[in-house]
Amino acid sequence: MISYYDRSTKKLIEGKLFKIPKFCKEKYSAKCEKFYEGLCNNGHHICPYGFSTYLSSSDDMIYTGLVVKGKSDFKKIKPKIINDKLQSVESEFLQKCISINSEYIFLKHTDELILNIMHELKKLSSLILRQNNDNAVFLDELVLNQDDILEYIQKLRNRNDNINAANNLLSIRWRSYDYWKNPSLYHSKVSIYGVYKKFEKASHCLEVISANKMRCFSGVSYSNIEADETFELLPFILLENATKYTPEGKNIKVEFNESTKAICVSITNVGPFAEEEEISKLFNKGVRGEASKLIKDIEGFGLGLSIAKDICTRNKITIELSSDKSKKYKVDGIPFAPFNVYLEFPIHHRLT
Repeated sequence: MISYYDRSTKKLIEGKLFKIPKFCKEKYSAKCEKFYEGLCNNGHHICPYGFSTYLSSSDDMIYTGLVVKGKSDFKKIKPKIINDKLQSVESEFLQKCISINSEYIFLKHTDELILNIMHELKKLSSLILRQNNDNAVFLDELVLNQDDILEYIQKLRNRNDNINAANNLLSIRWRSYDYWKNPSLYHSKVSIYGVYKKFEKASHCLEVISANKMRCFSGVSYSNIEADETFELLPFILLENATKYTPEGKNIKVEFNESTKAICVSITNVGPFAEEEEISKLFNKGVRGEASKLIKDIEGFGLGLSIAKDICTRNKITIELSSDKSKKYKVDGIPFAPFNVYLEFPIHHRLT
């Protein structure tokens, strides 16, 4: 609906209602690009040539090429739009259009996300069915091979663990989607949680879909934290995100350190490199790193870290991201580097 600047391609994209001025198409340059890339505060801005630009907080879009009453520099732009048949609009009208556009983008993402979740649910459902079928085969073999009863019992236990893990992942998928759609429905009533145990459980559940990517734990934590029910999503979201982007054969390191006041958790994996100016934006809903978008066989919606940040904020948990530029390298033209998520949980109760 509204023309905008695309951060990933660094190009202007034509809108259906608000067209890109002919001047902007012809004179677009590195000067314009520098202006767009430097925007960080939401709201109205004026580009170097006088047109109004709007950075939206609702969808993180940069709408541009606008002529808005009281928001554009008409002395600069008047000579540029004489033959362009552009009409100026009221700021209130623009806000309504942006709201409609944001809702359209939200619904589009929702449809894509539902399709992705359905695909994931099909995979997990098939996994559970396969595990159950294997259990039936094991039981038949057990009847014929009484001497190996202990070995078969252990196999059945392992299969049962995998089924439970897959069921947990099914539940987390739905709860994450539900939280993304309706965060207000989650209660703020707090409970006591063991951080180490929750991360350990999440890691075990993820083994059923990523056995070739190890999550290596170091350090221990015996203390508990106080948090609401959304906390249970956090270890799954962060470990799954790390697992998804880690190349085959590489491990994920999960390190625990504890002081008298806080539990510190550091999650490090090799992942798509993110520039320093990208890092803070990764917490915004719908935003993915530029290098991440280049990996063709990995789908993403830019929701995981957004949900994680929201959960941390409501539970007073510190979360920080970093990407180690000094160890950057390329695989098939895509930059990779050690990526770290640092968490700090205030201790509620220390076990002795």
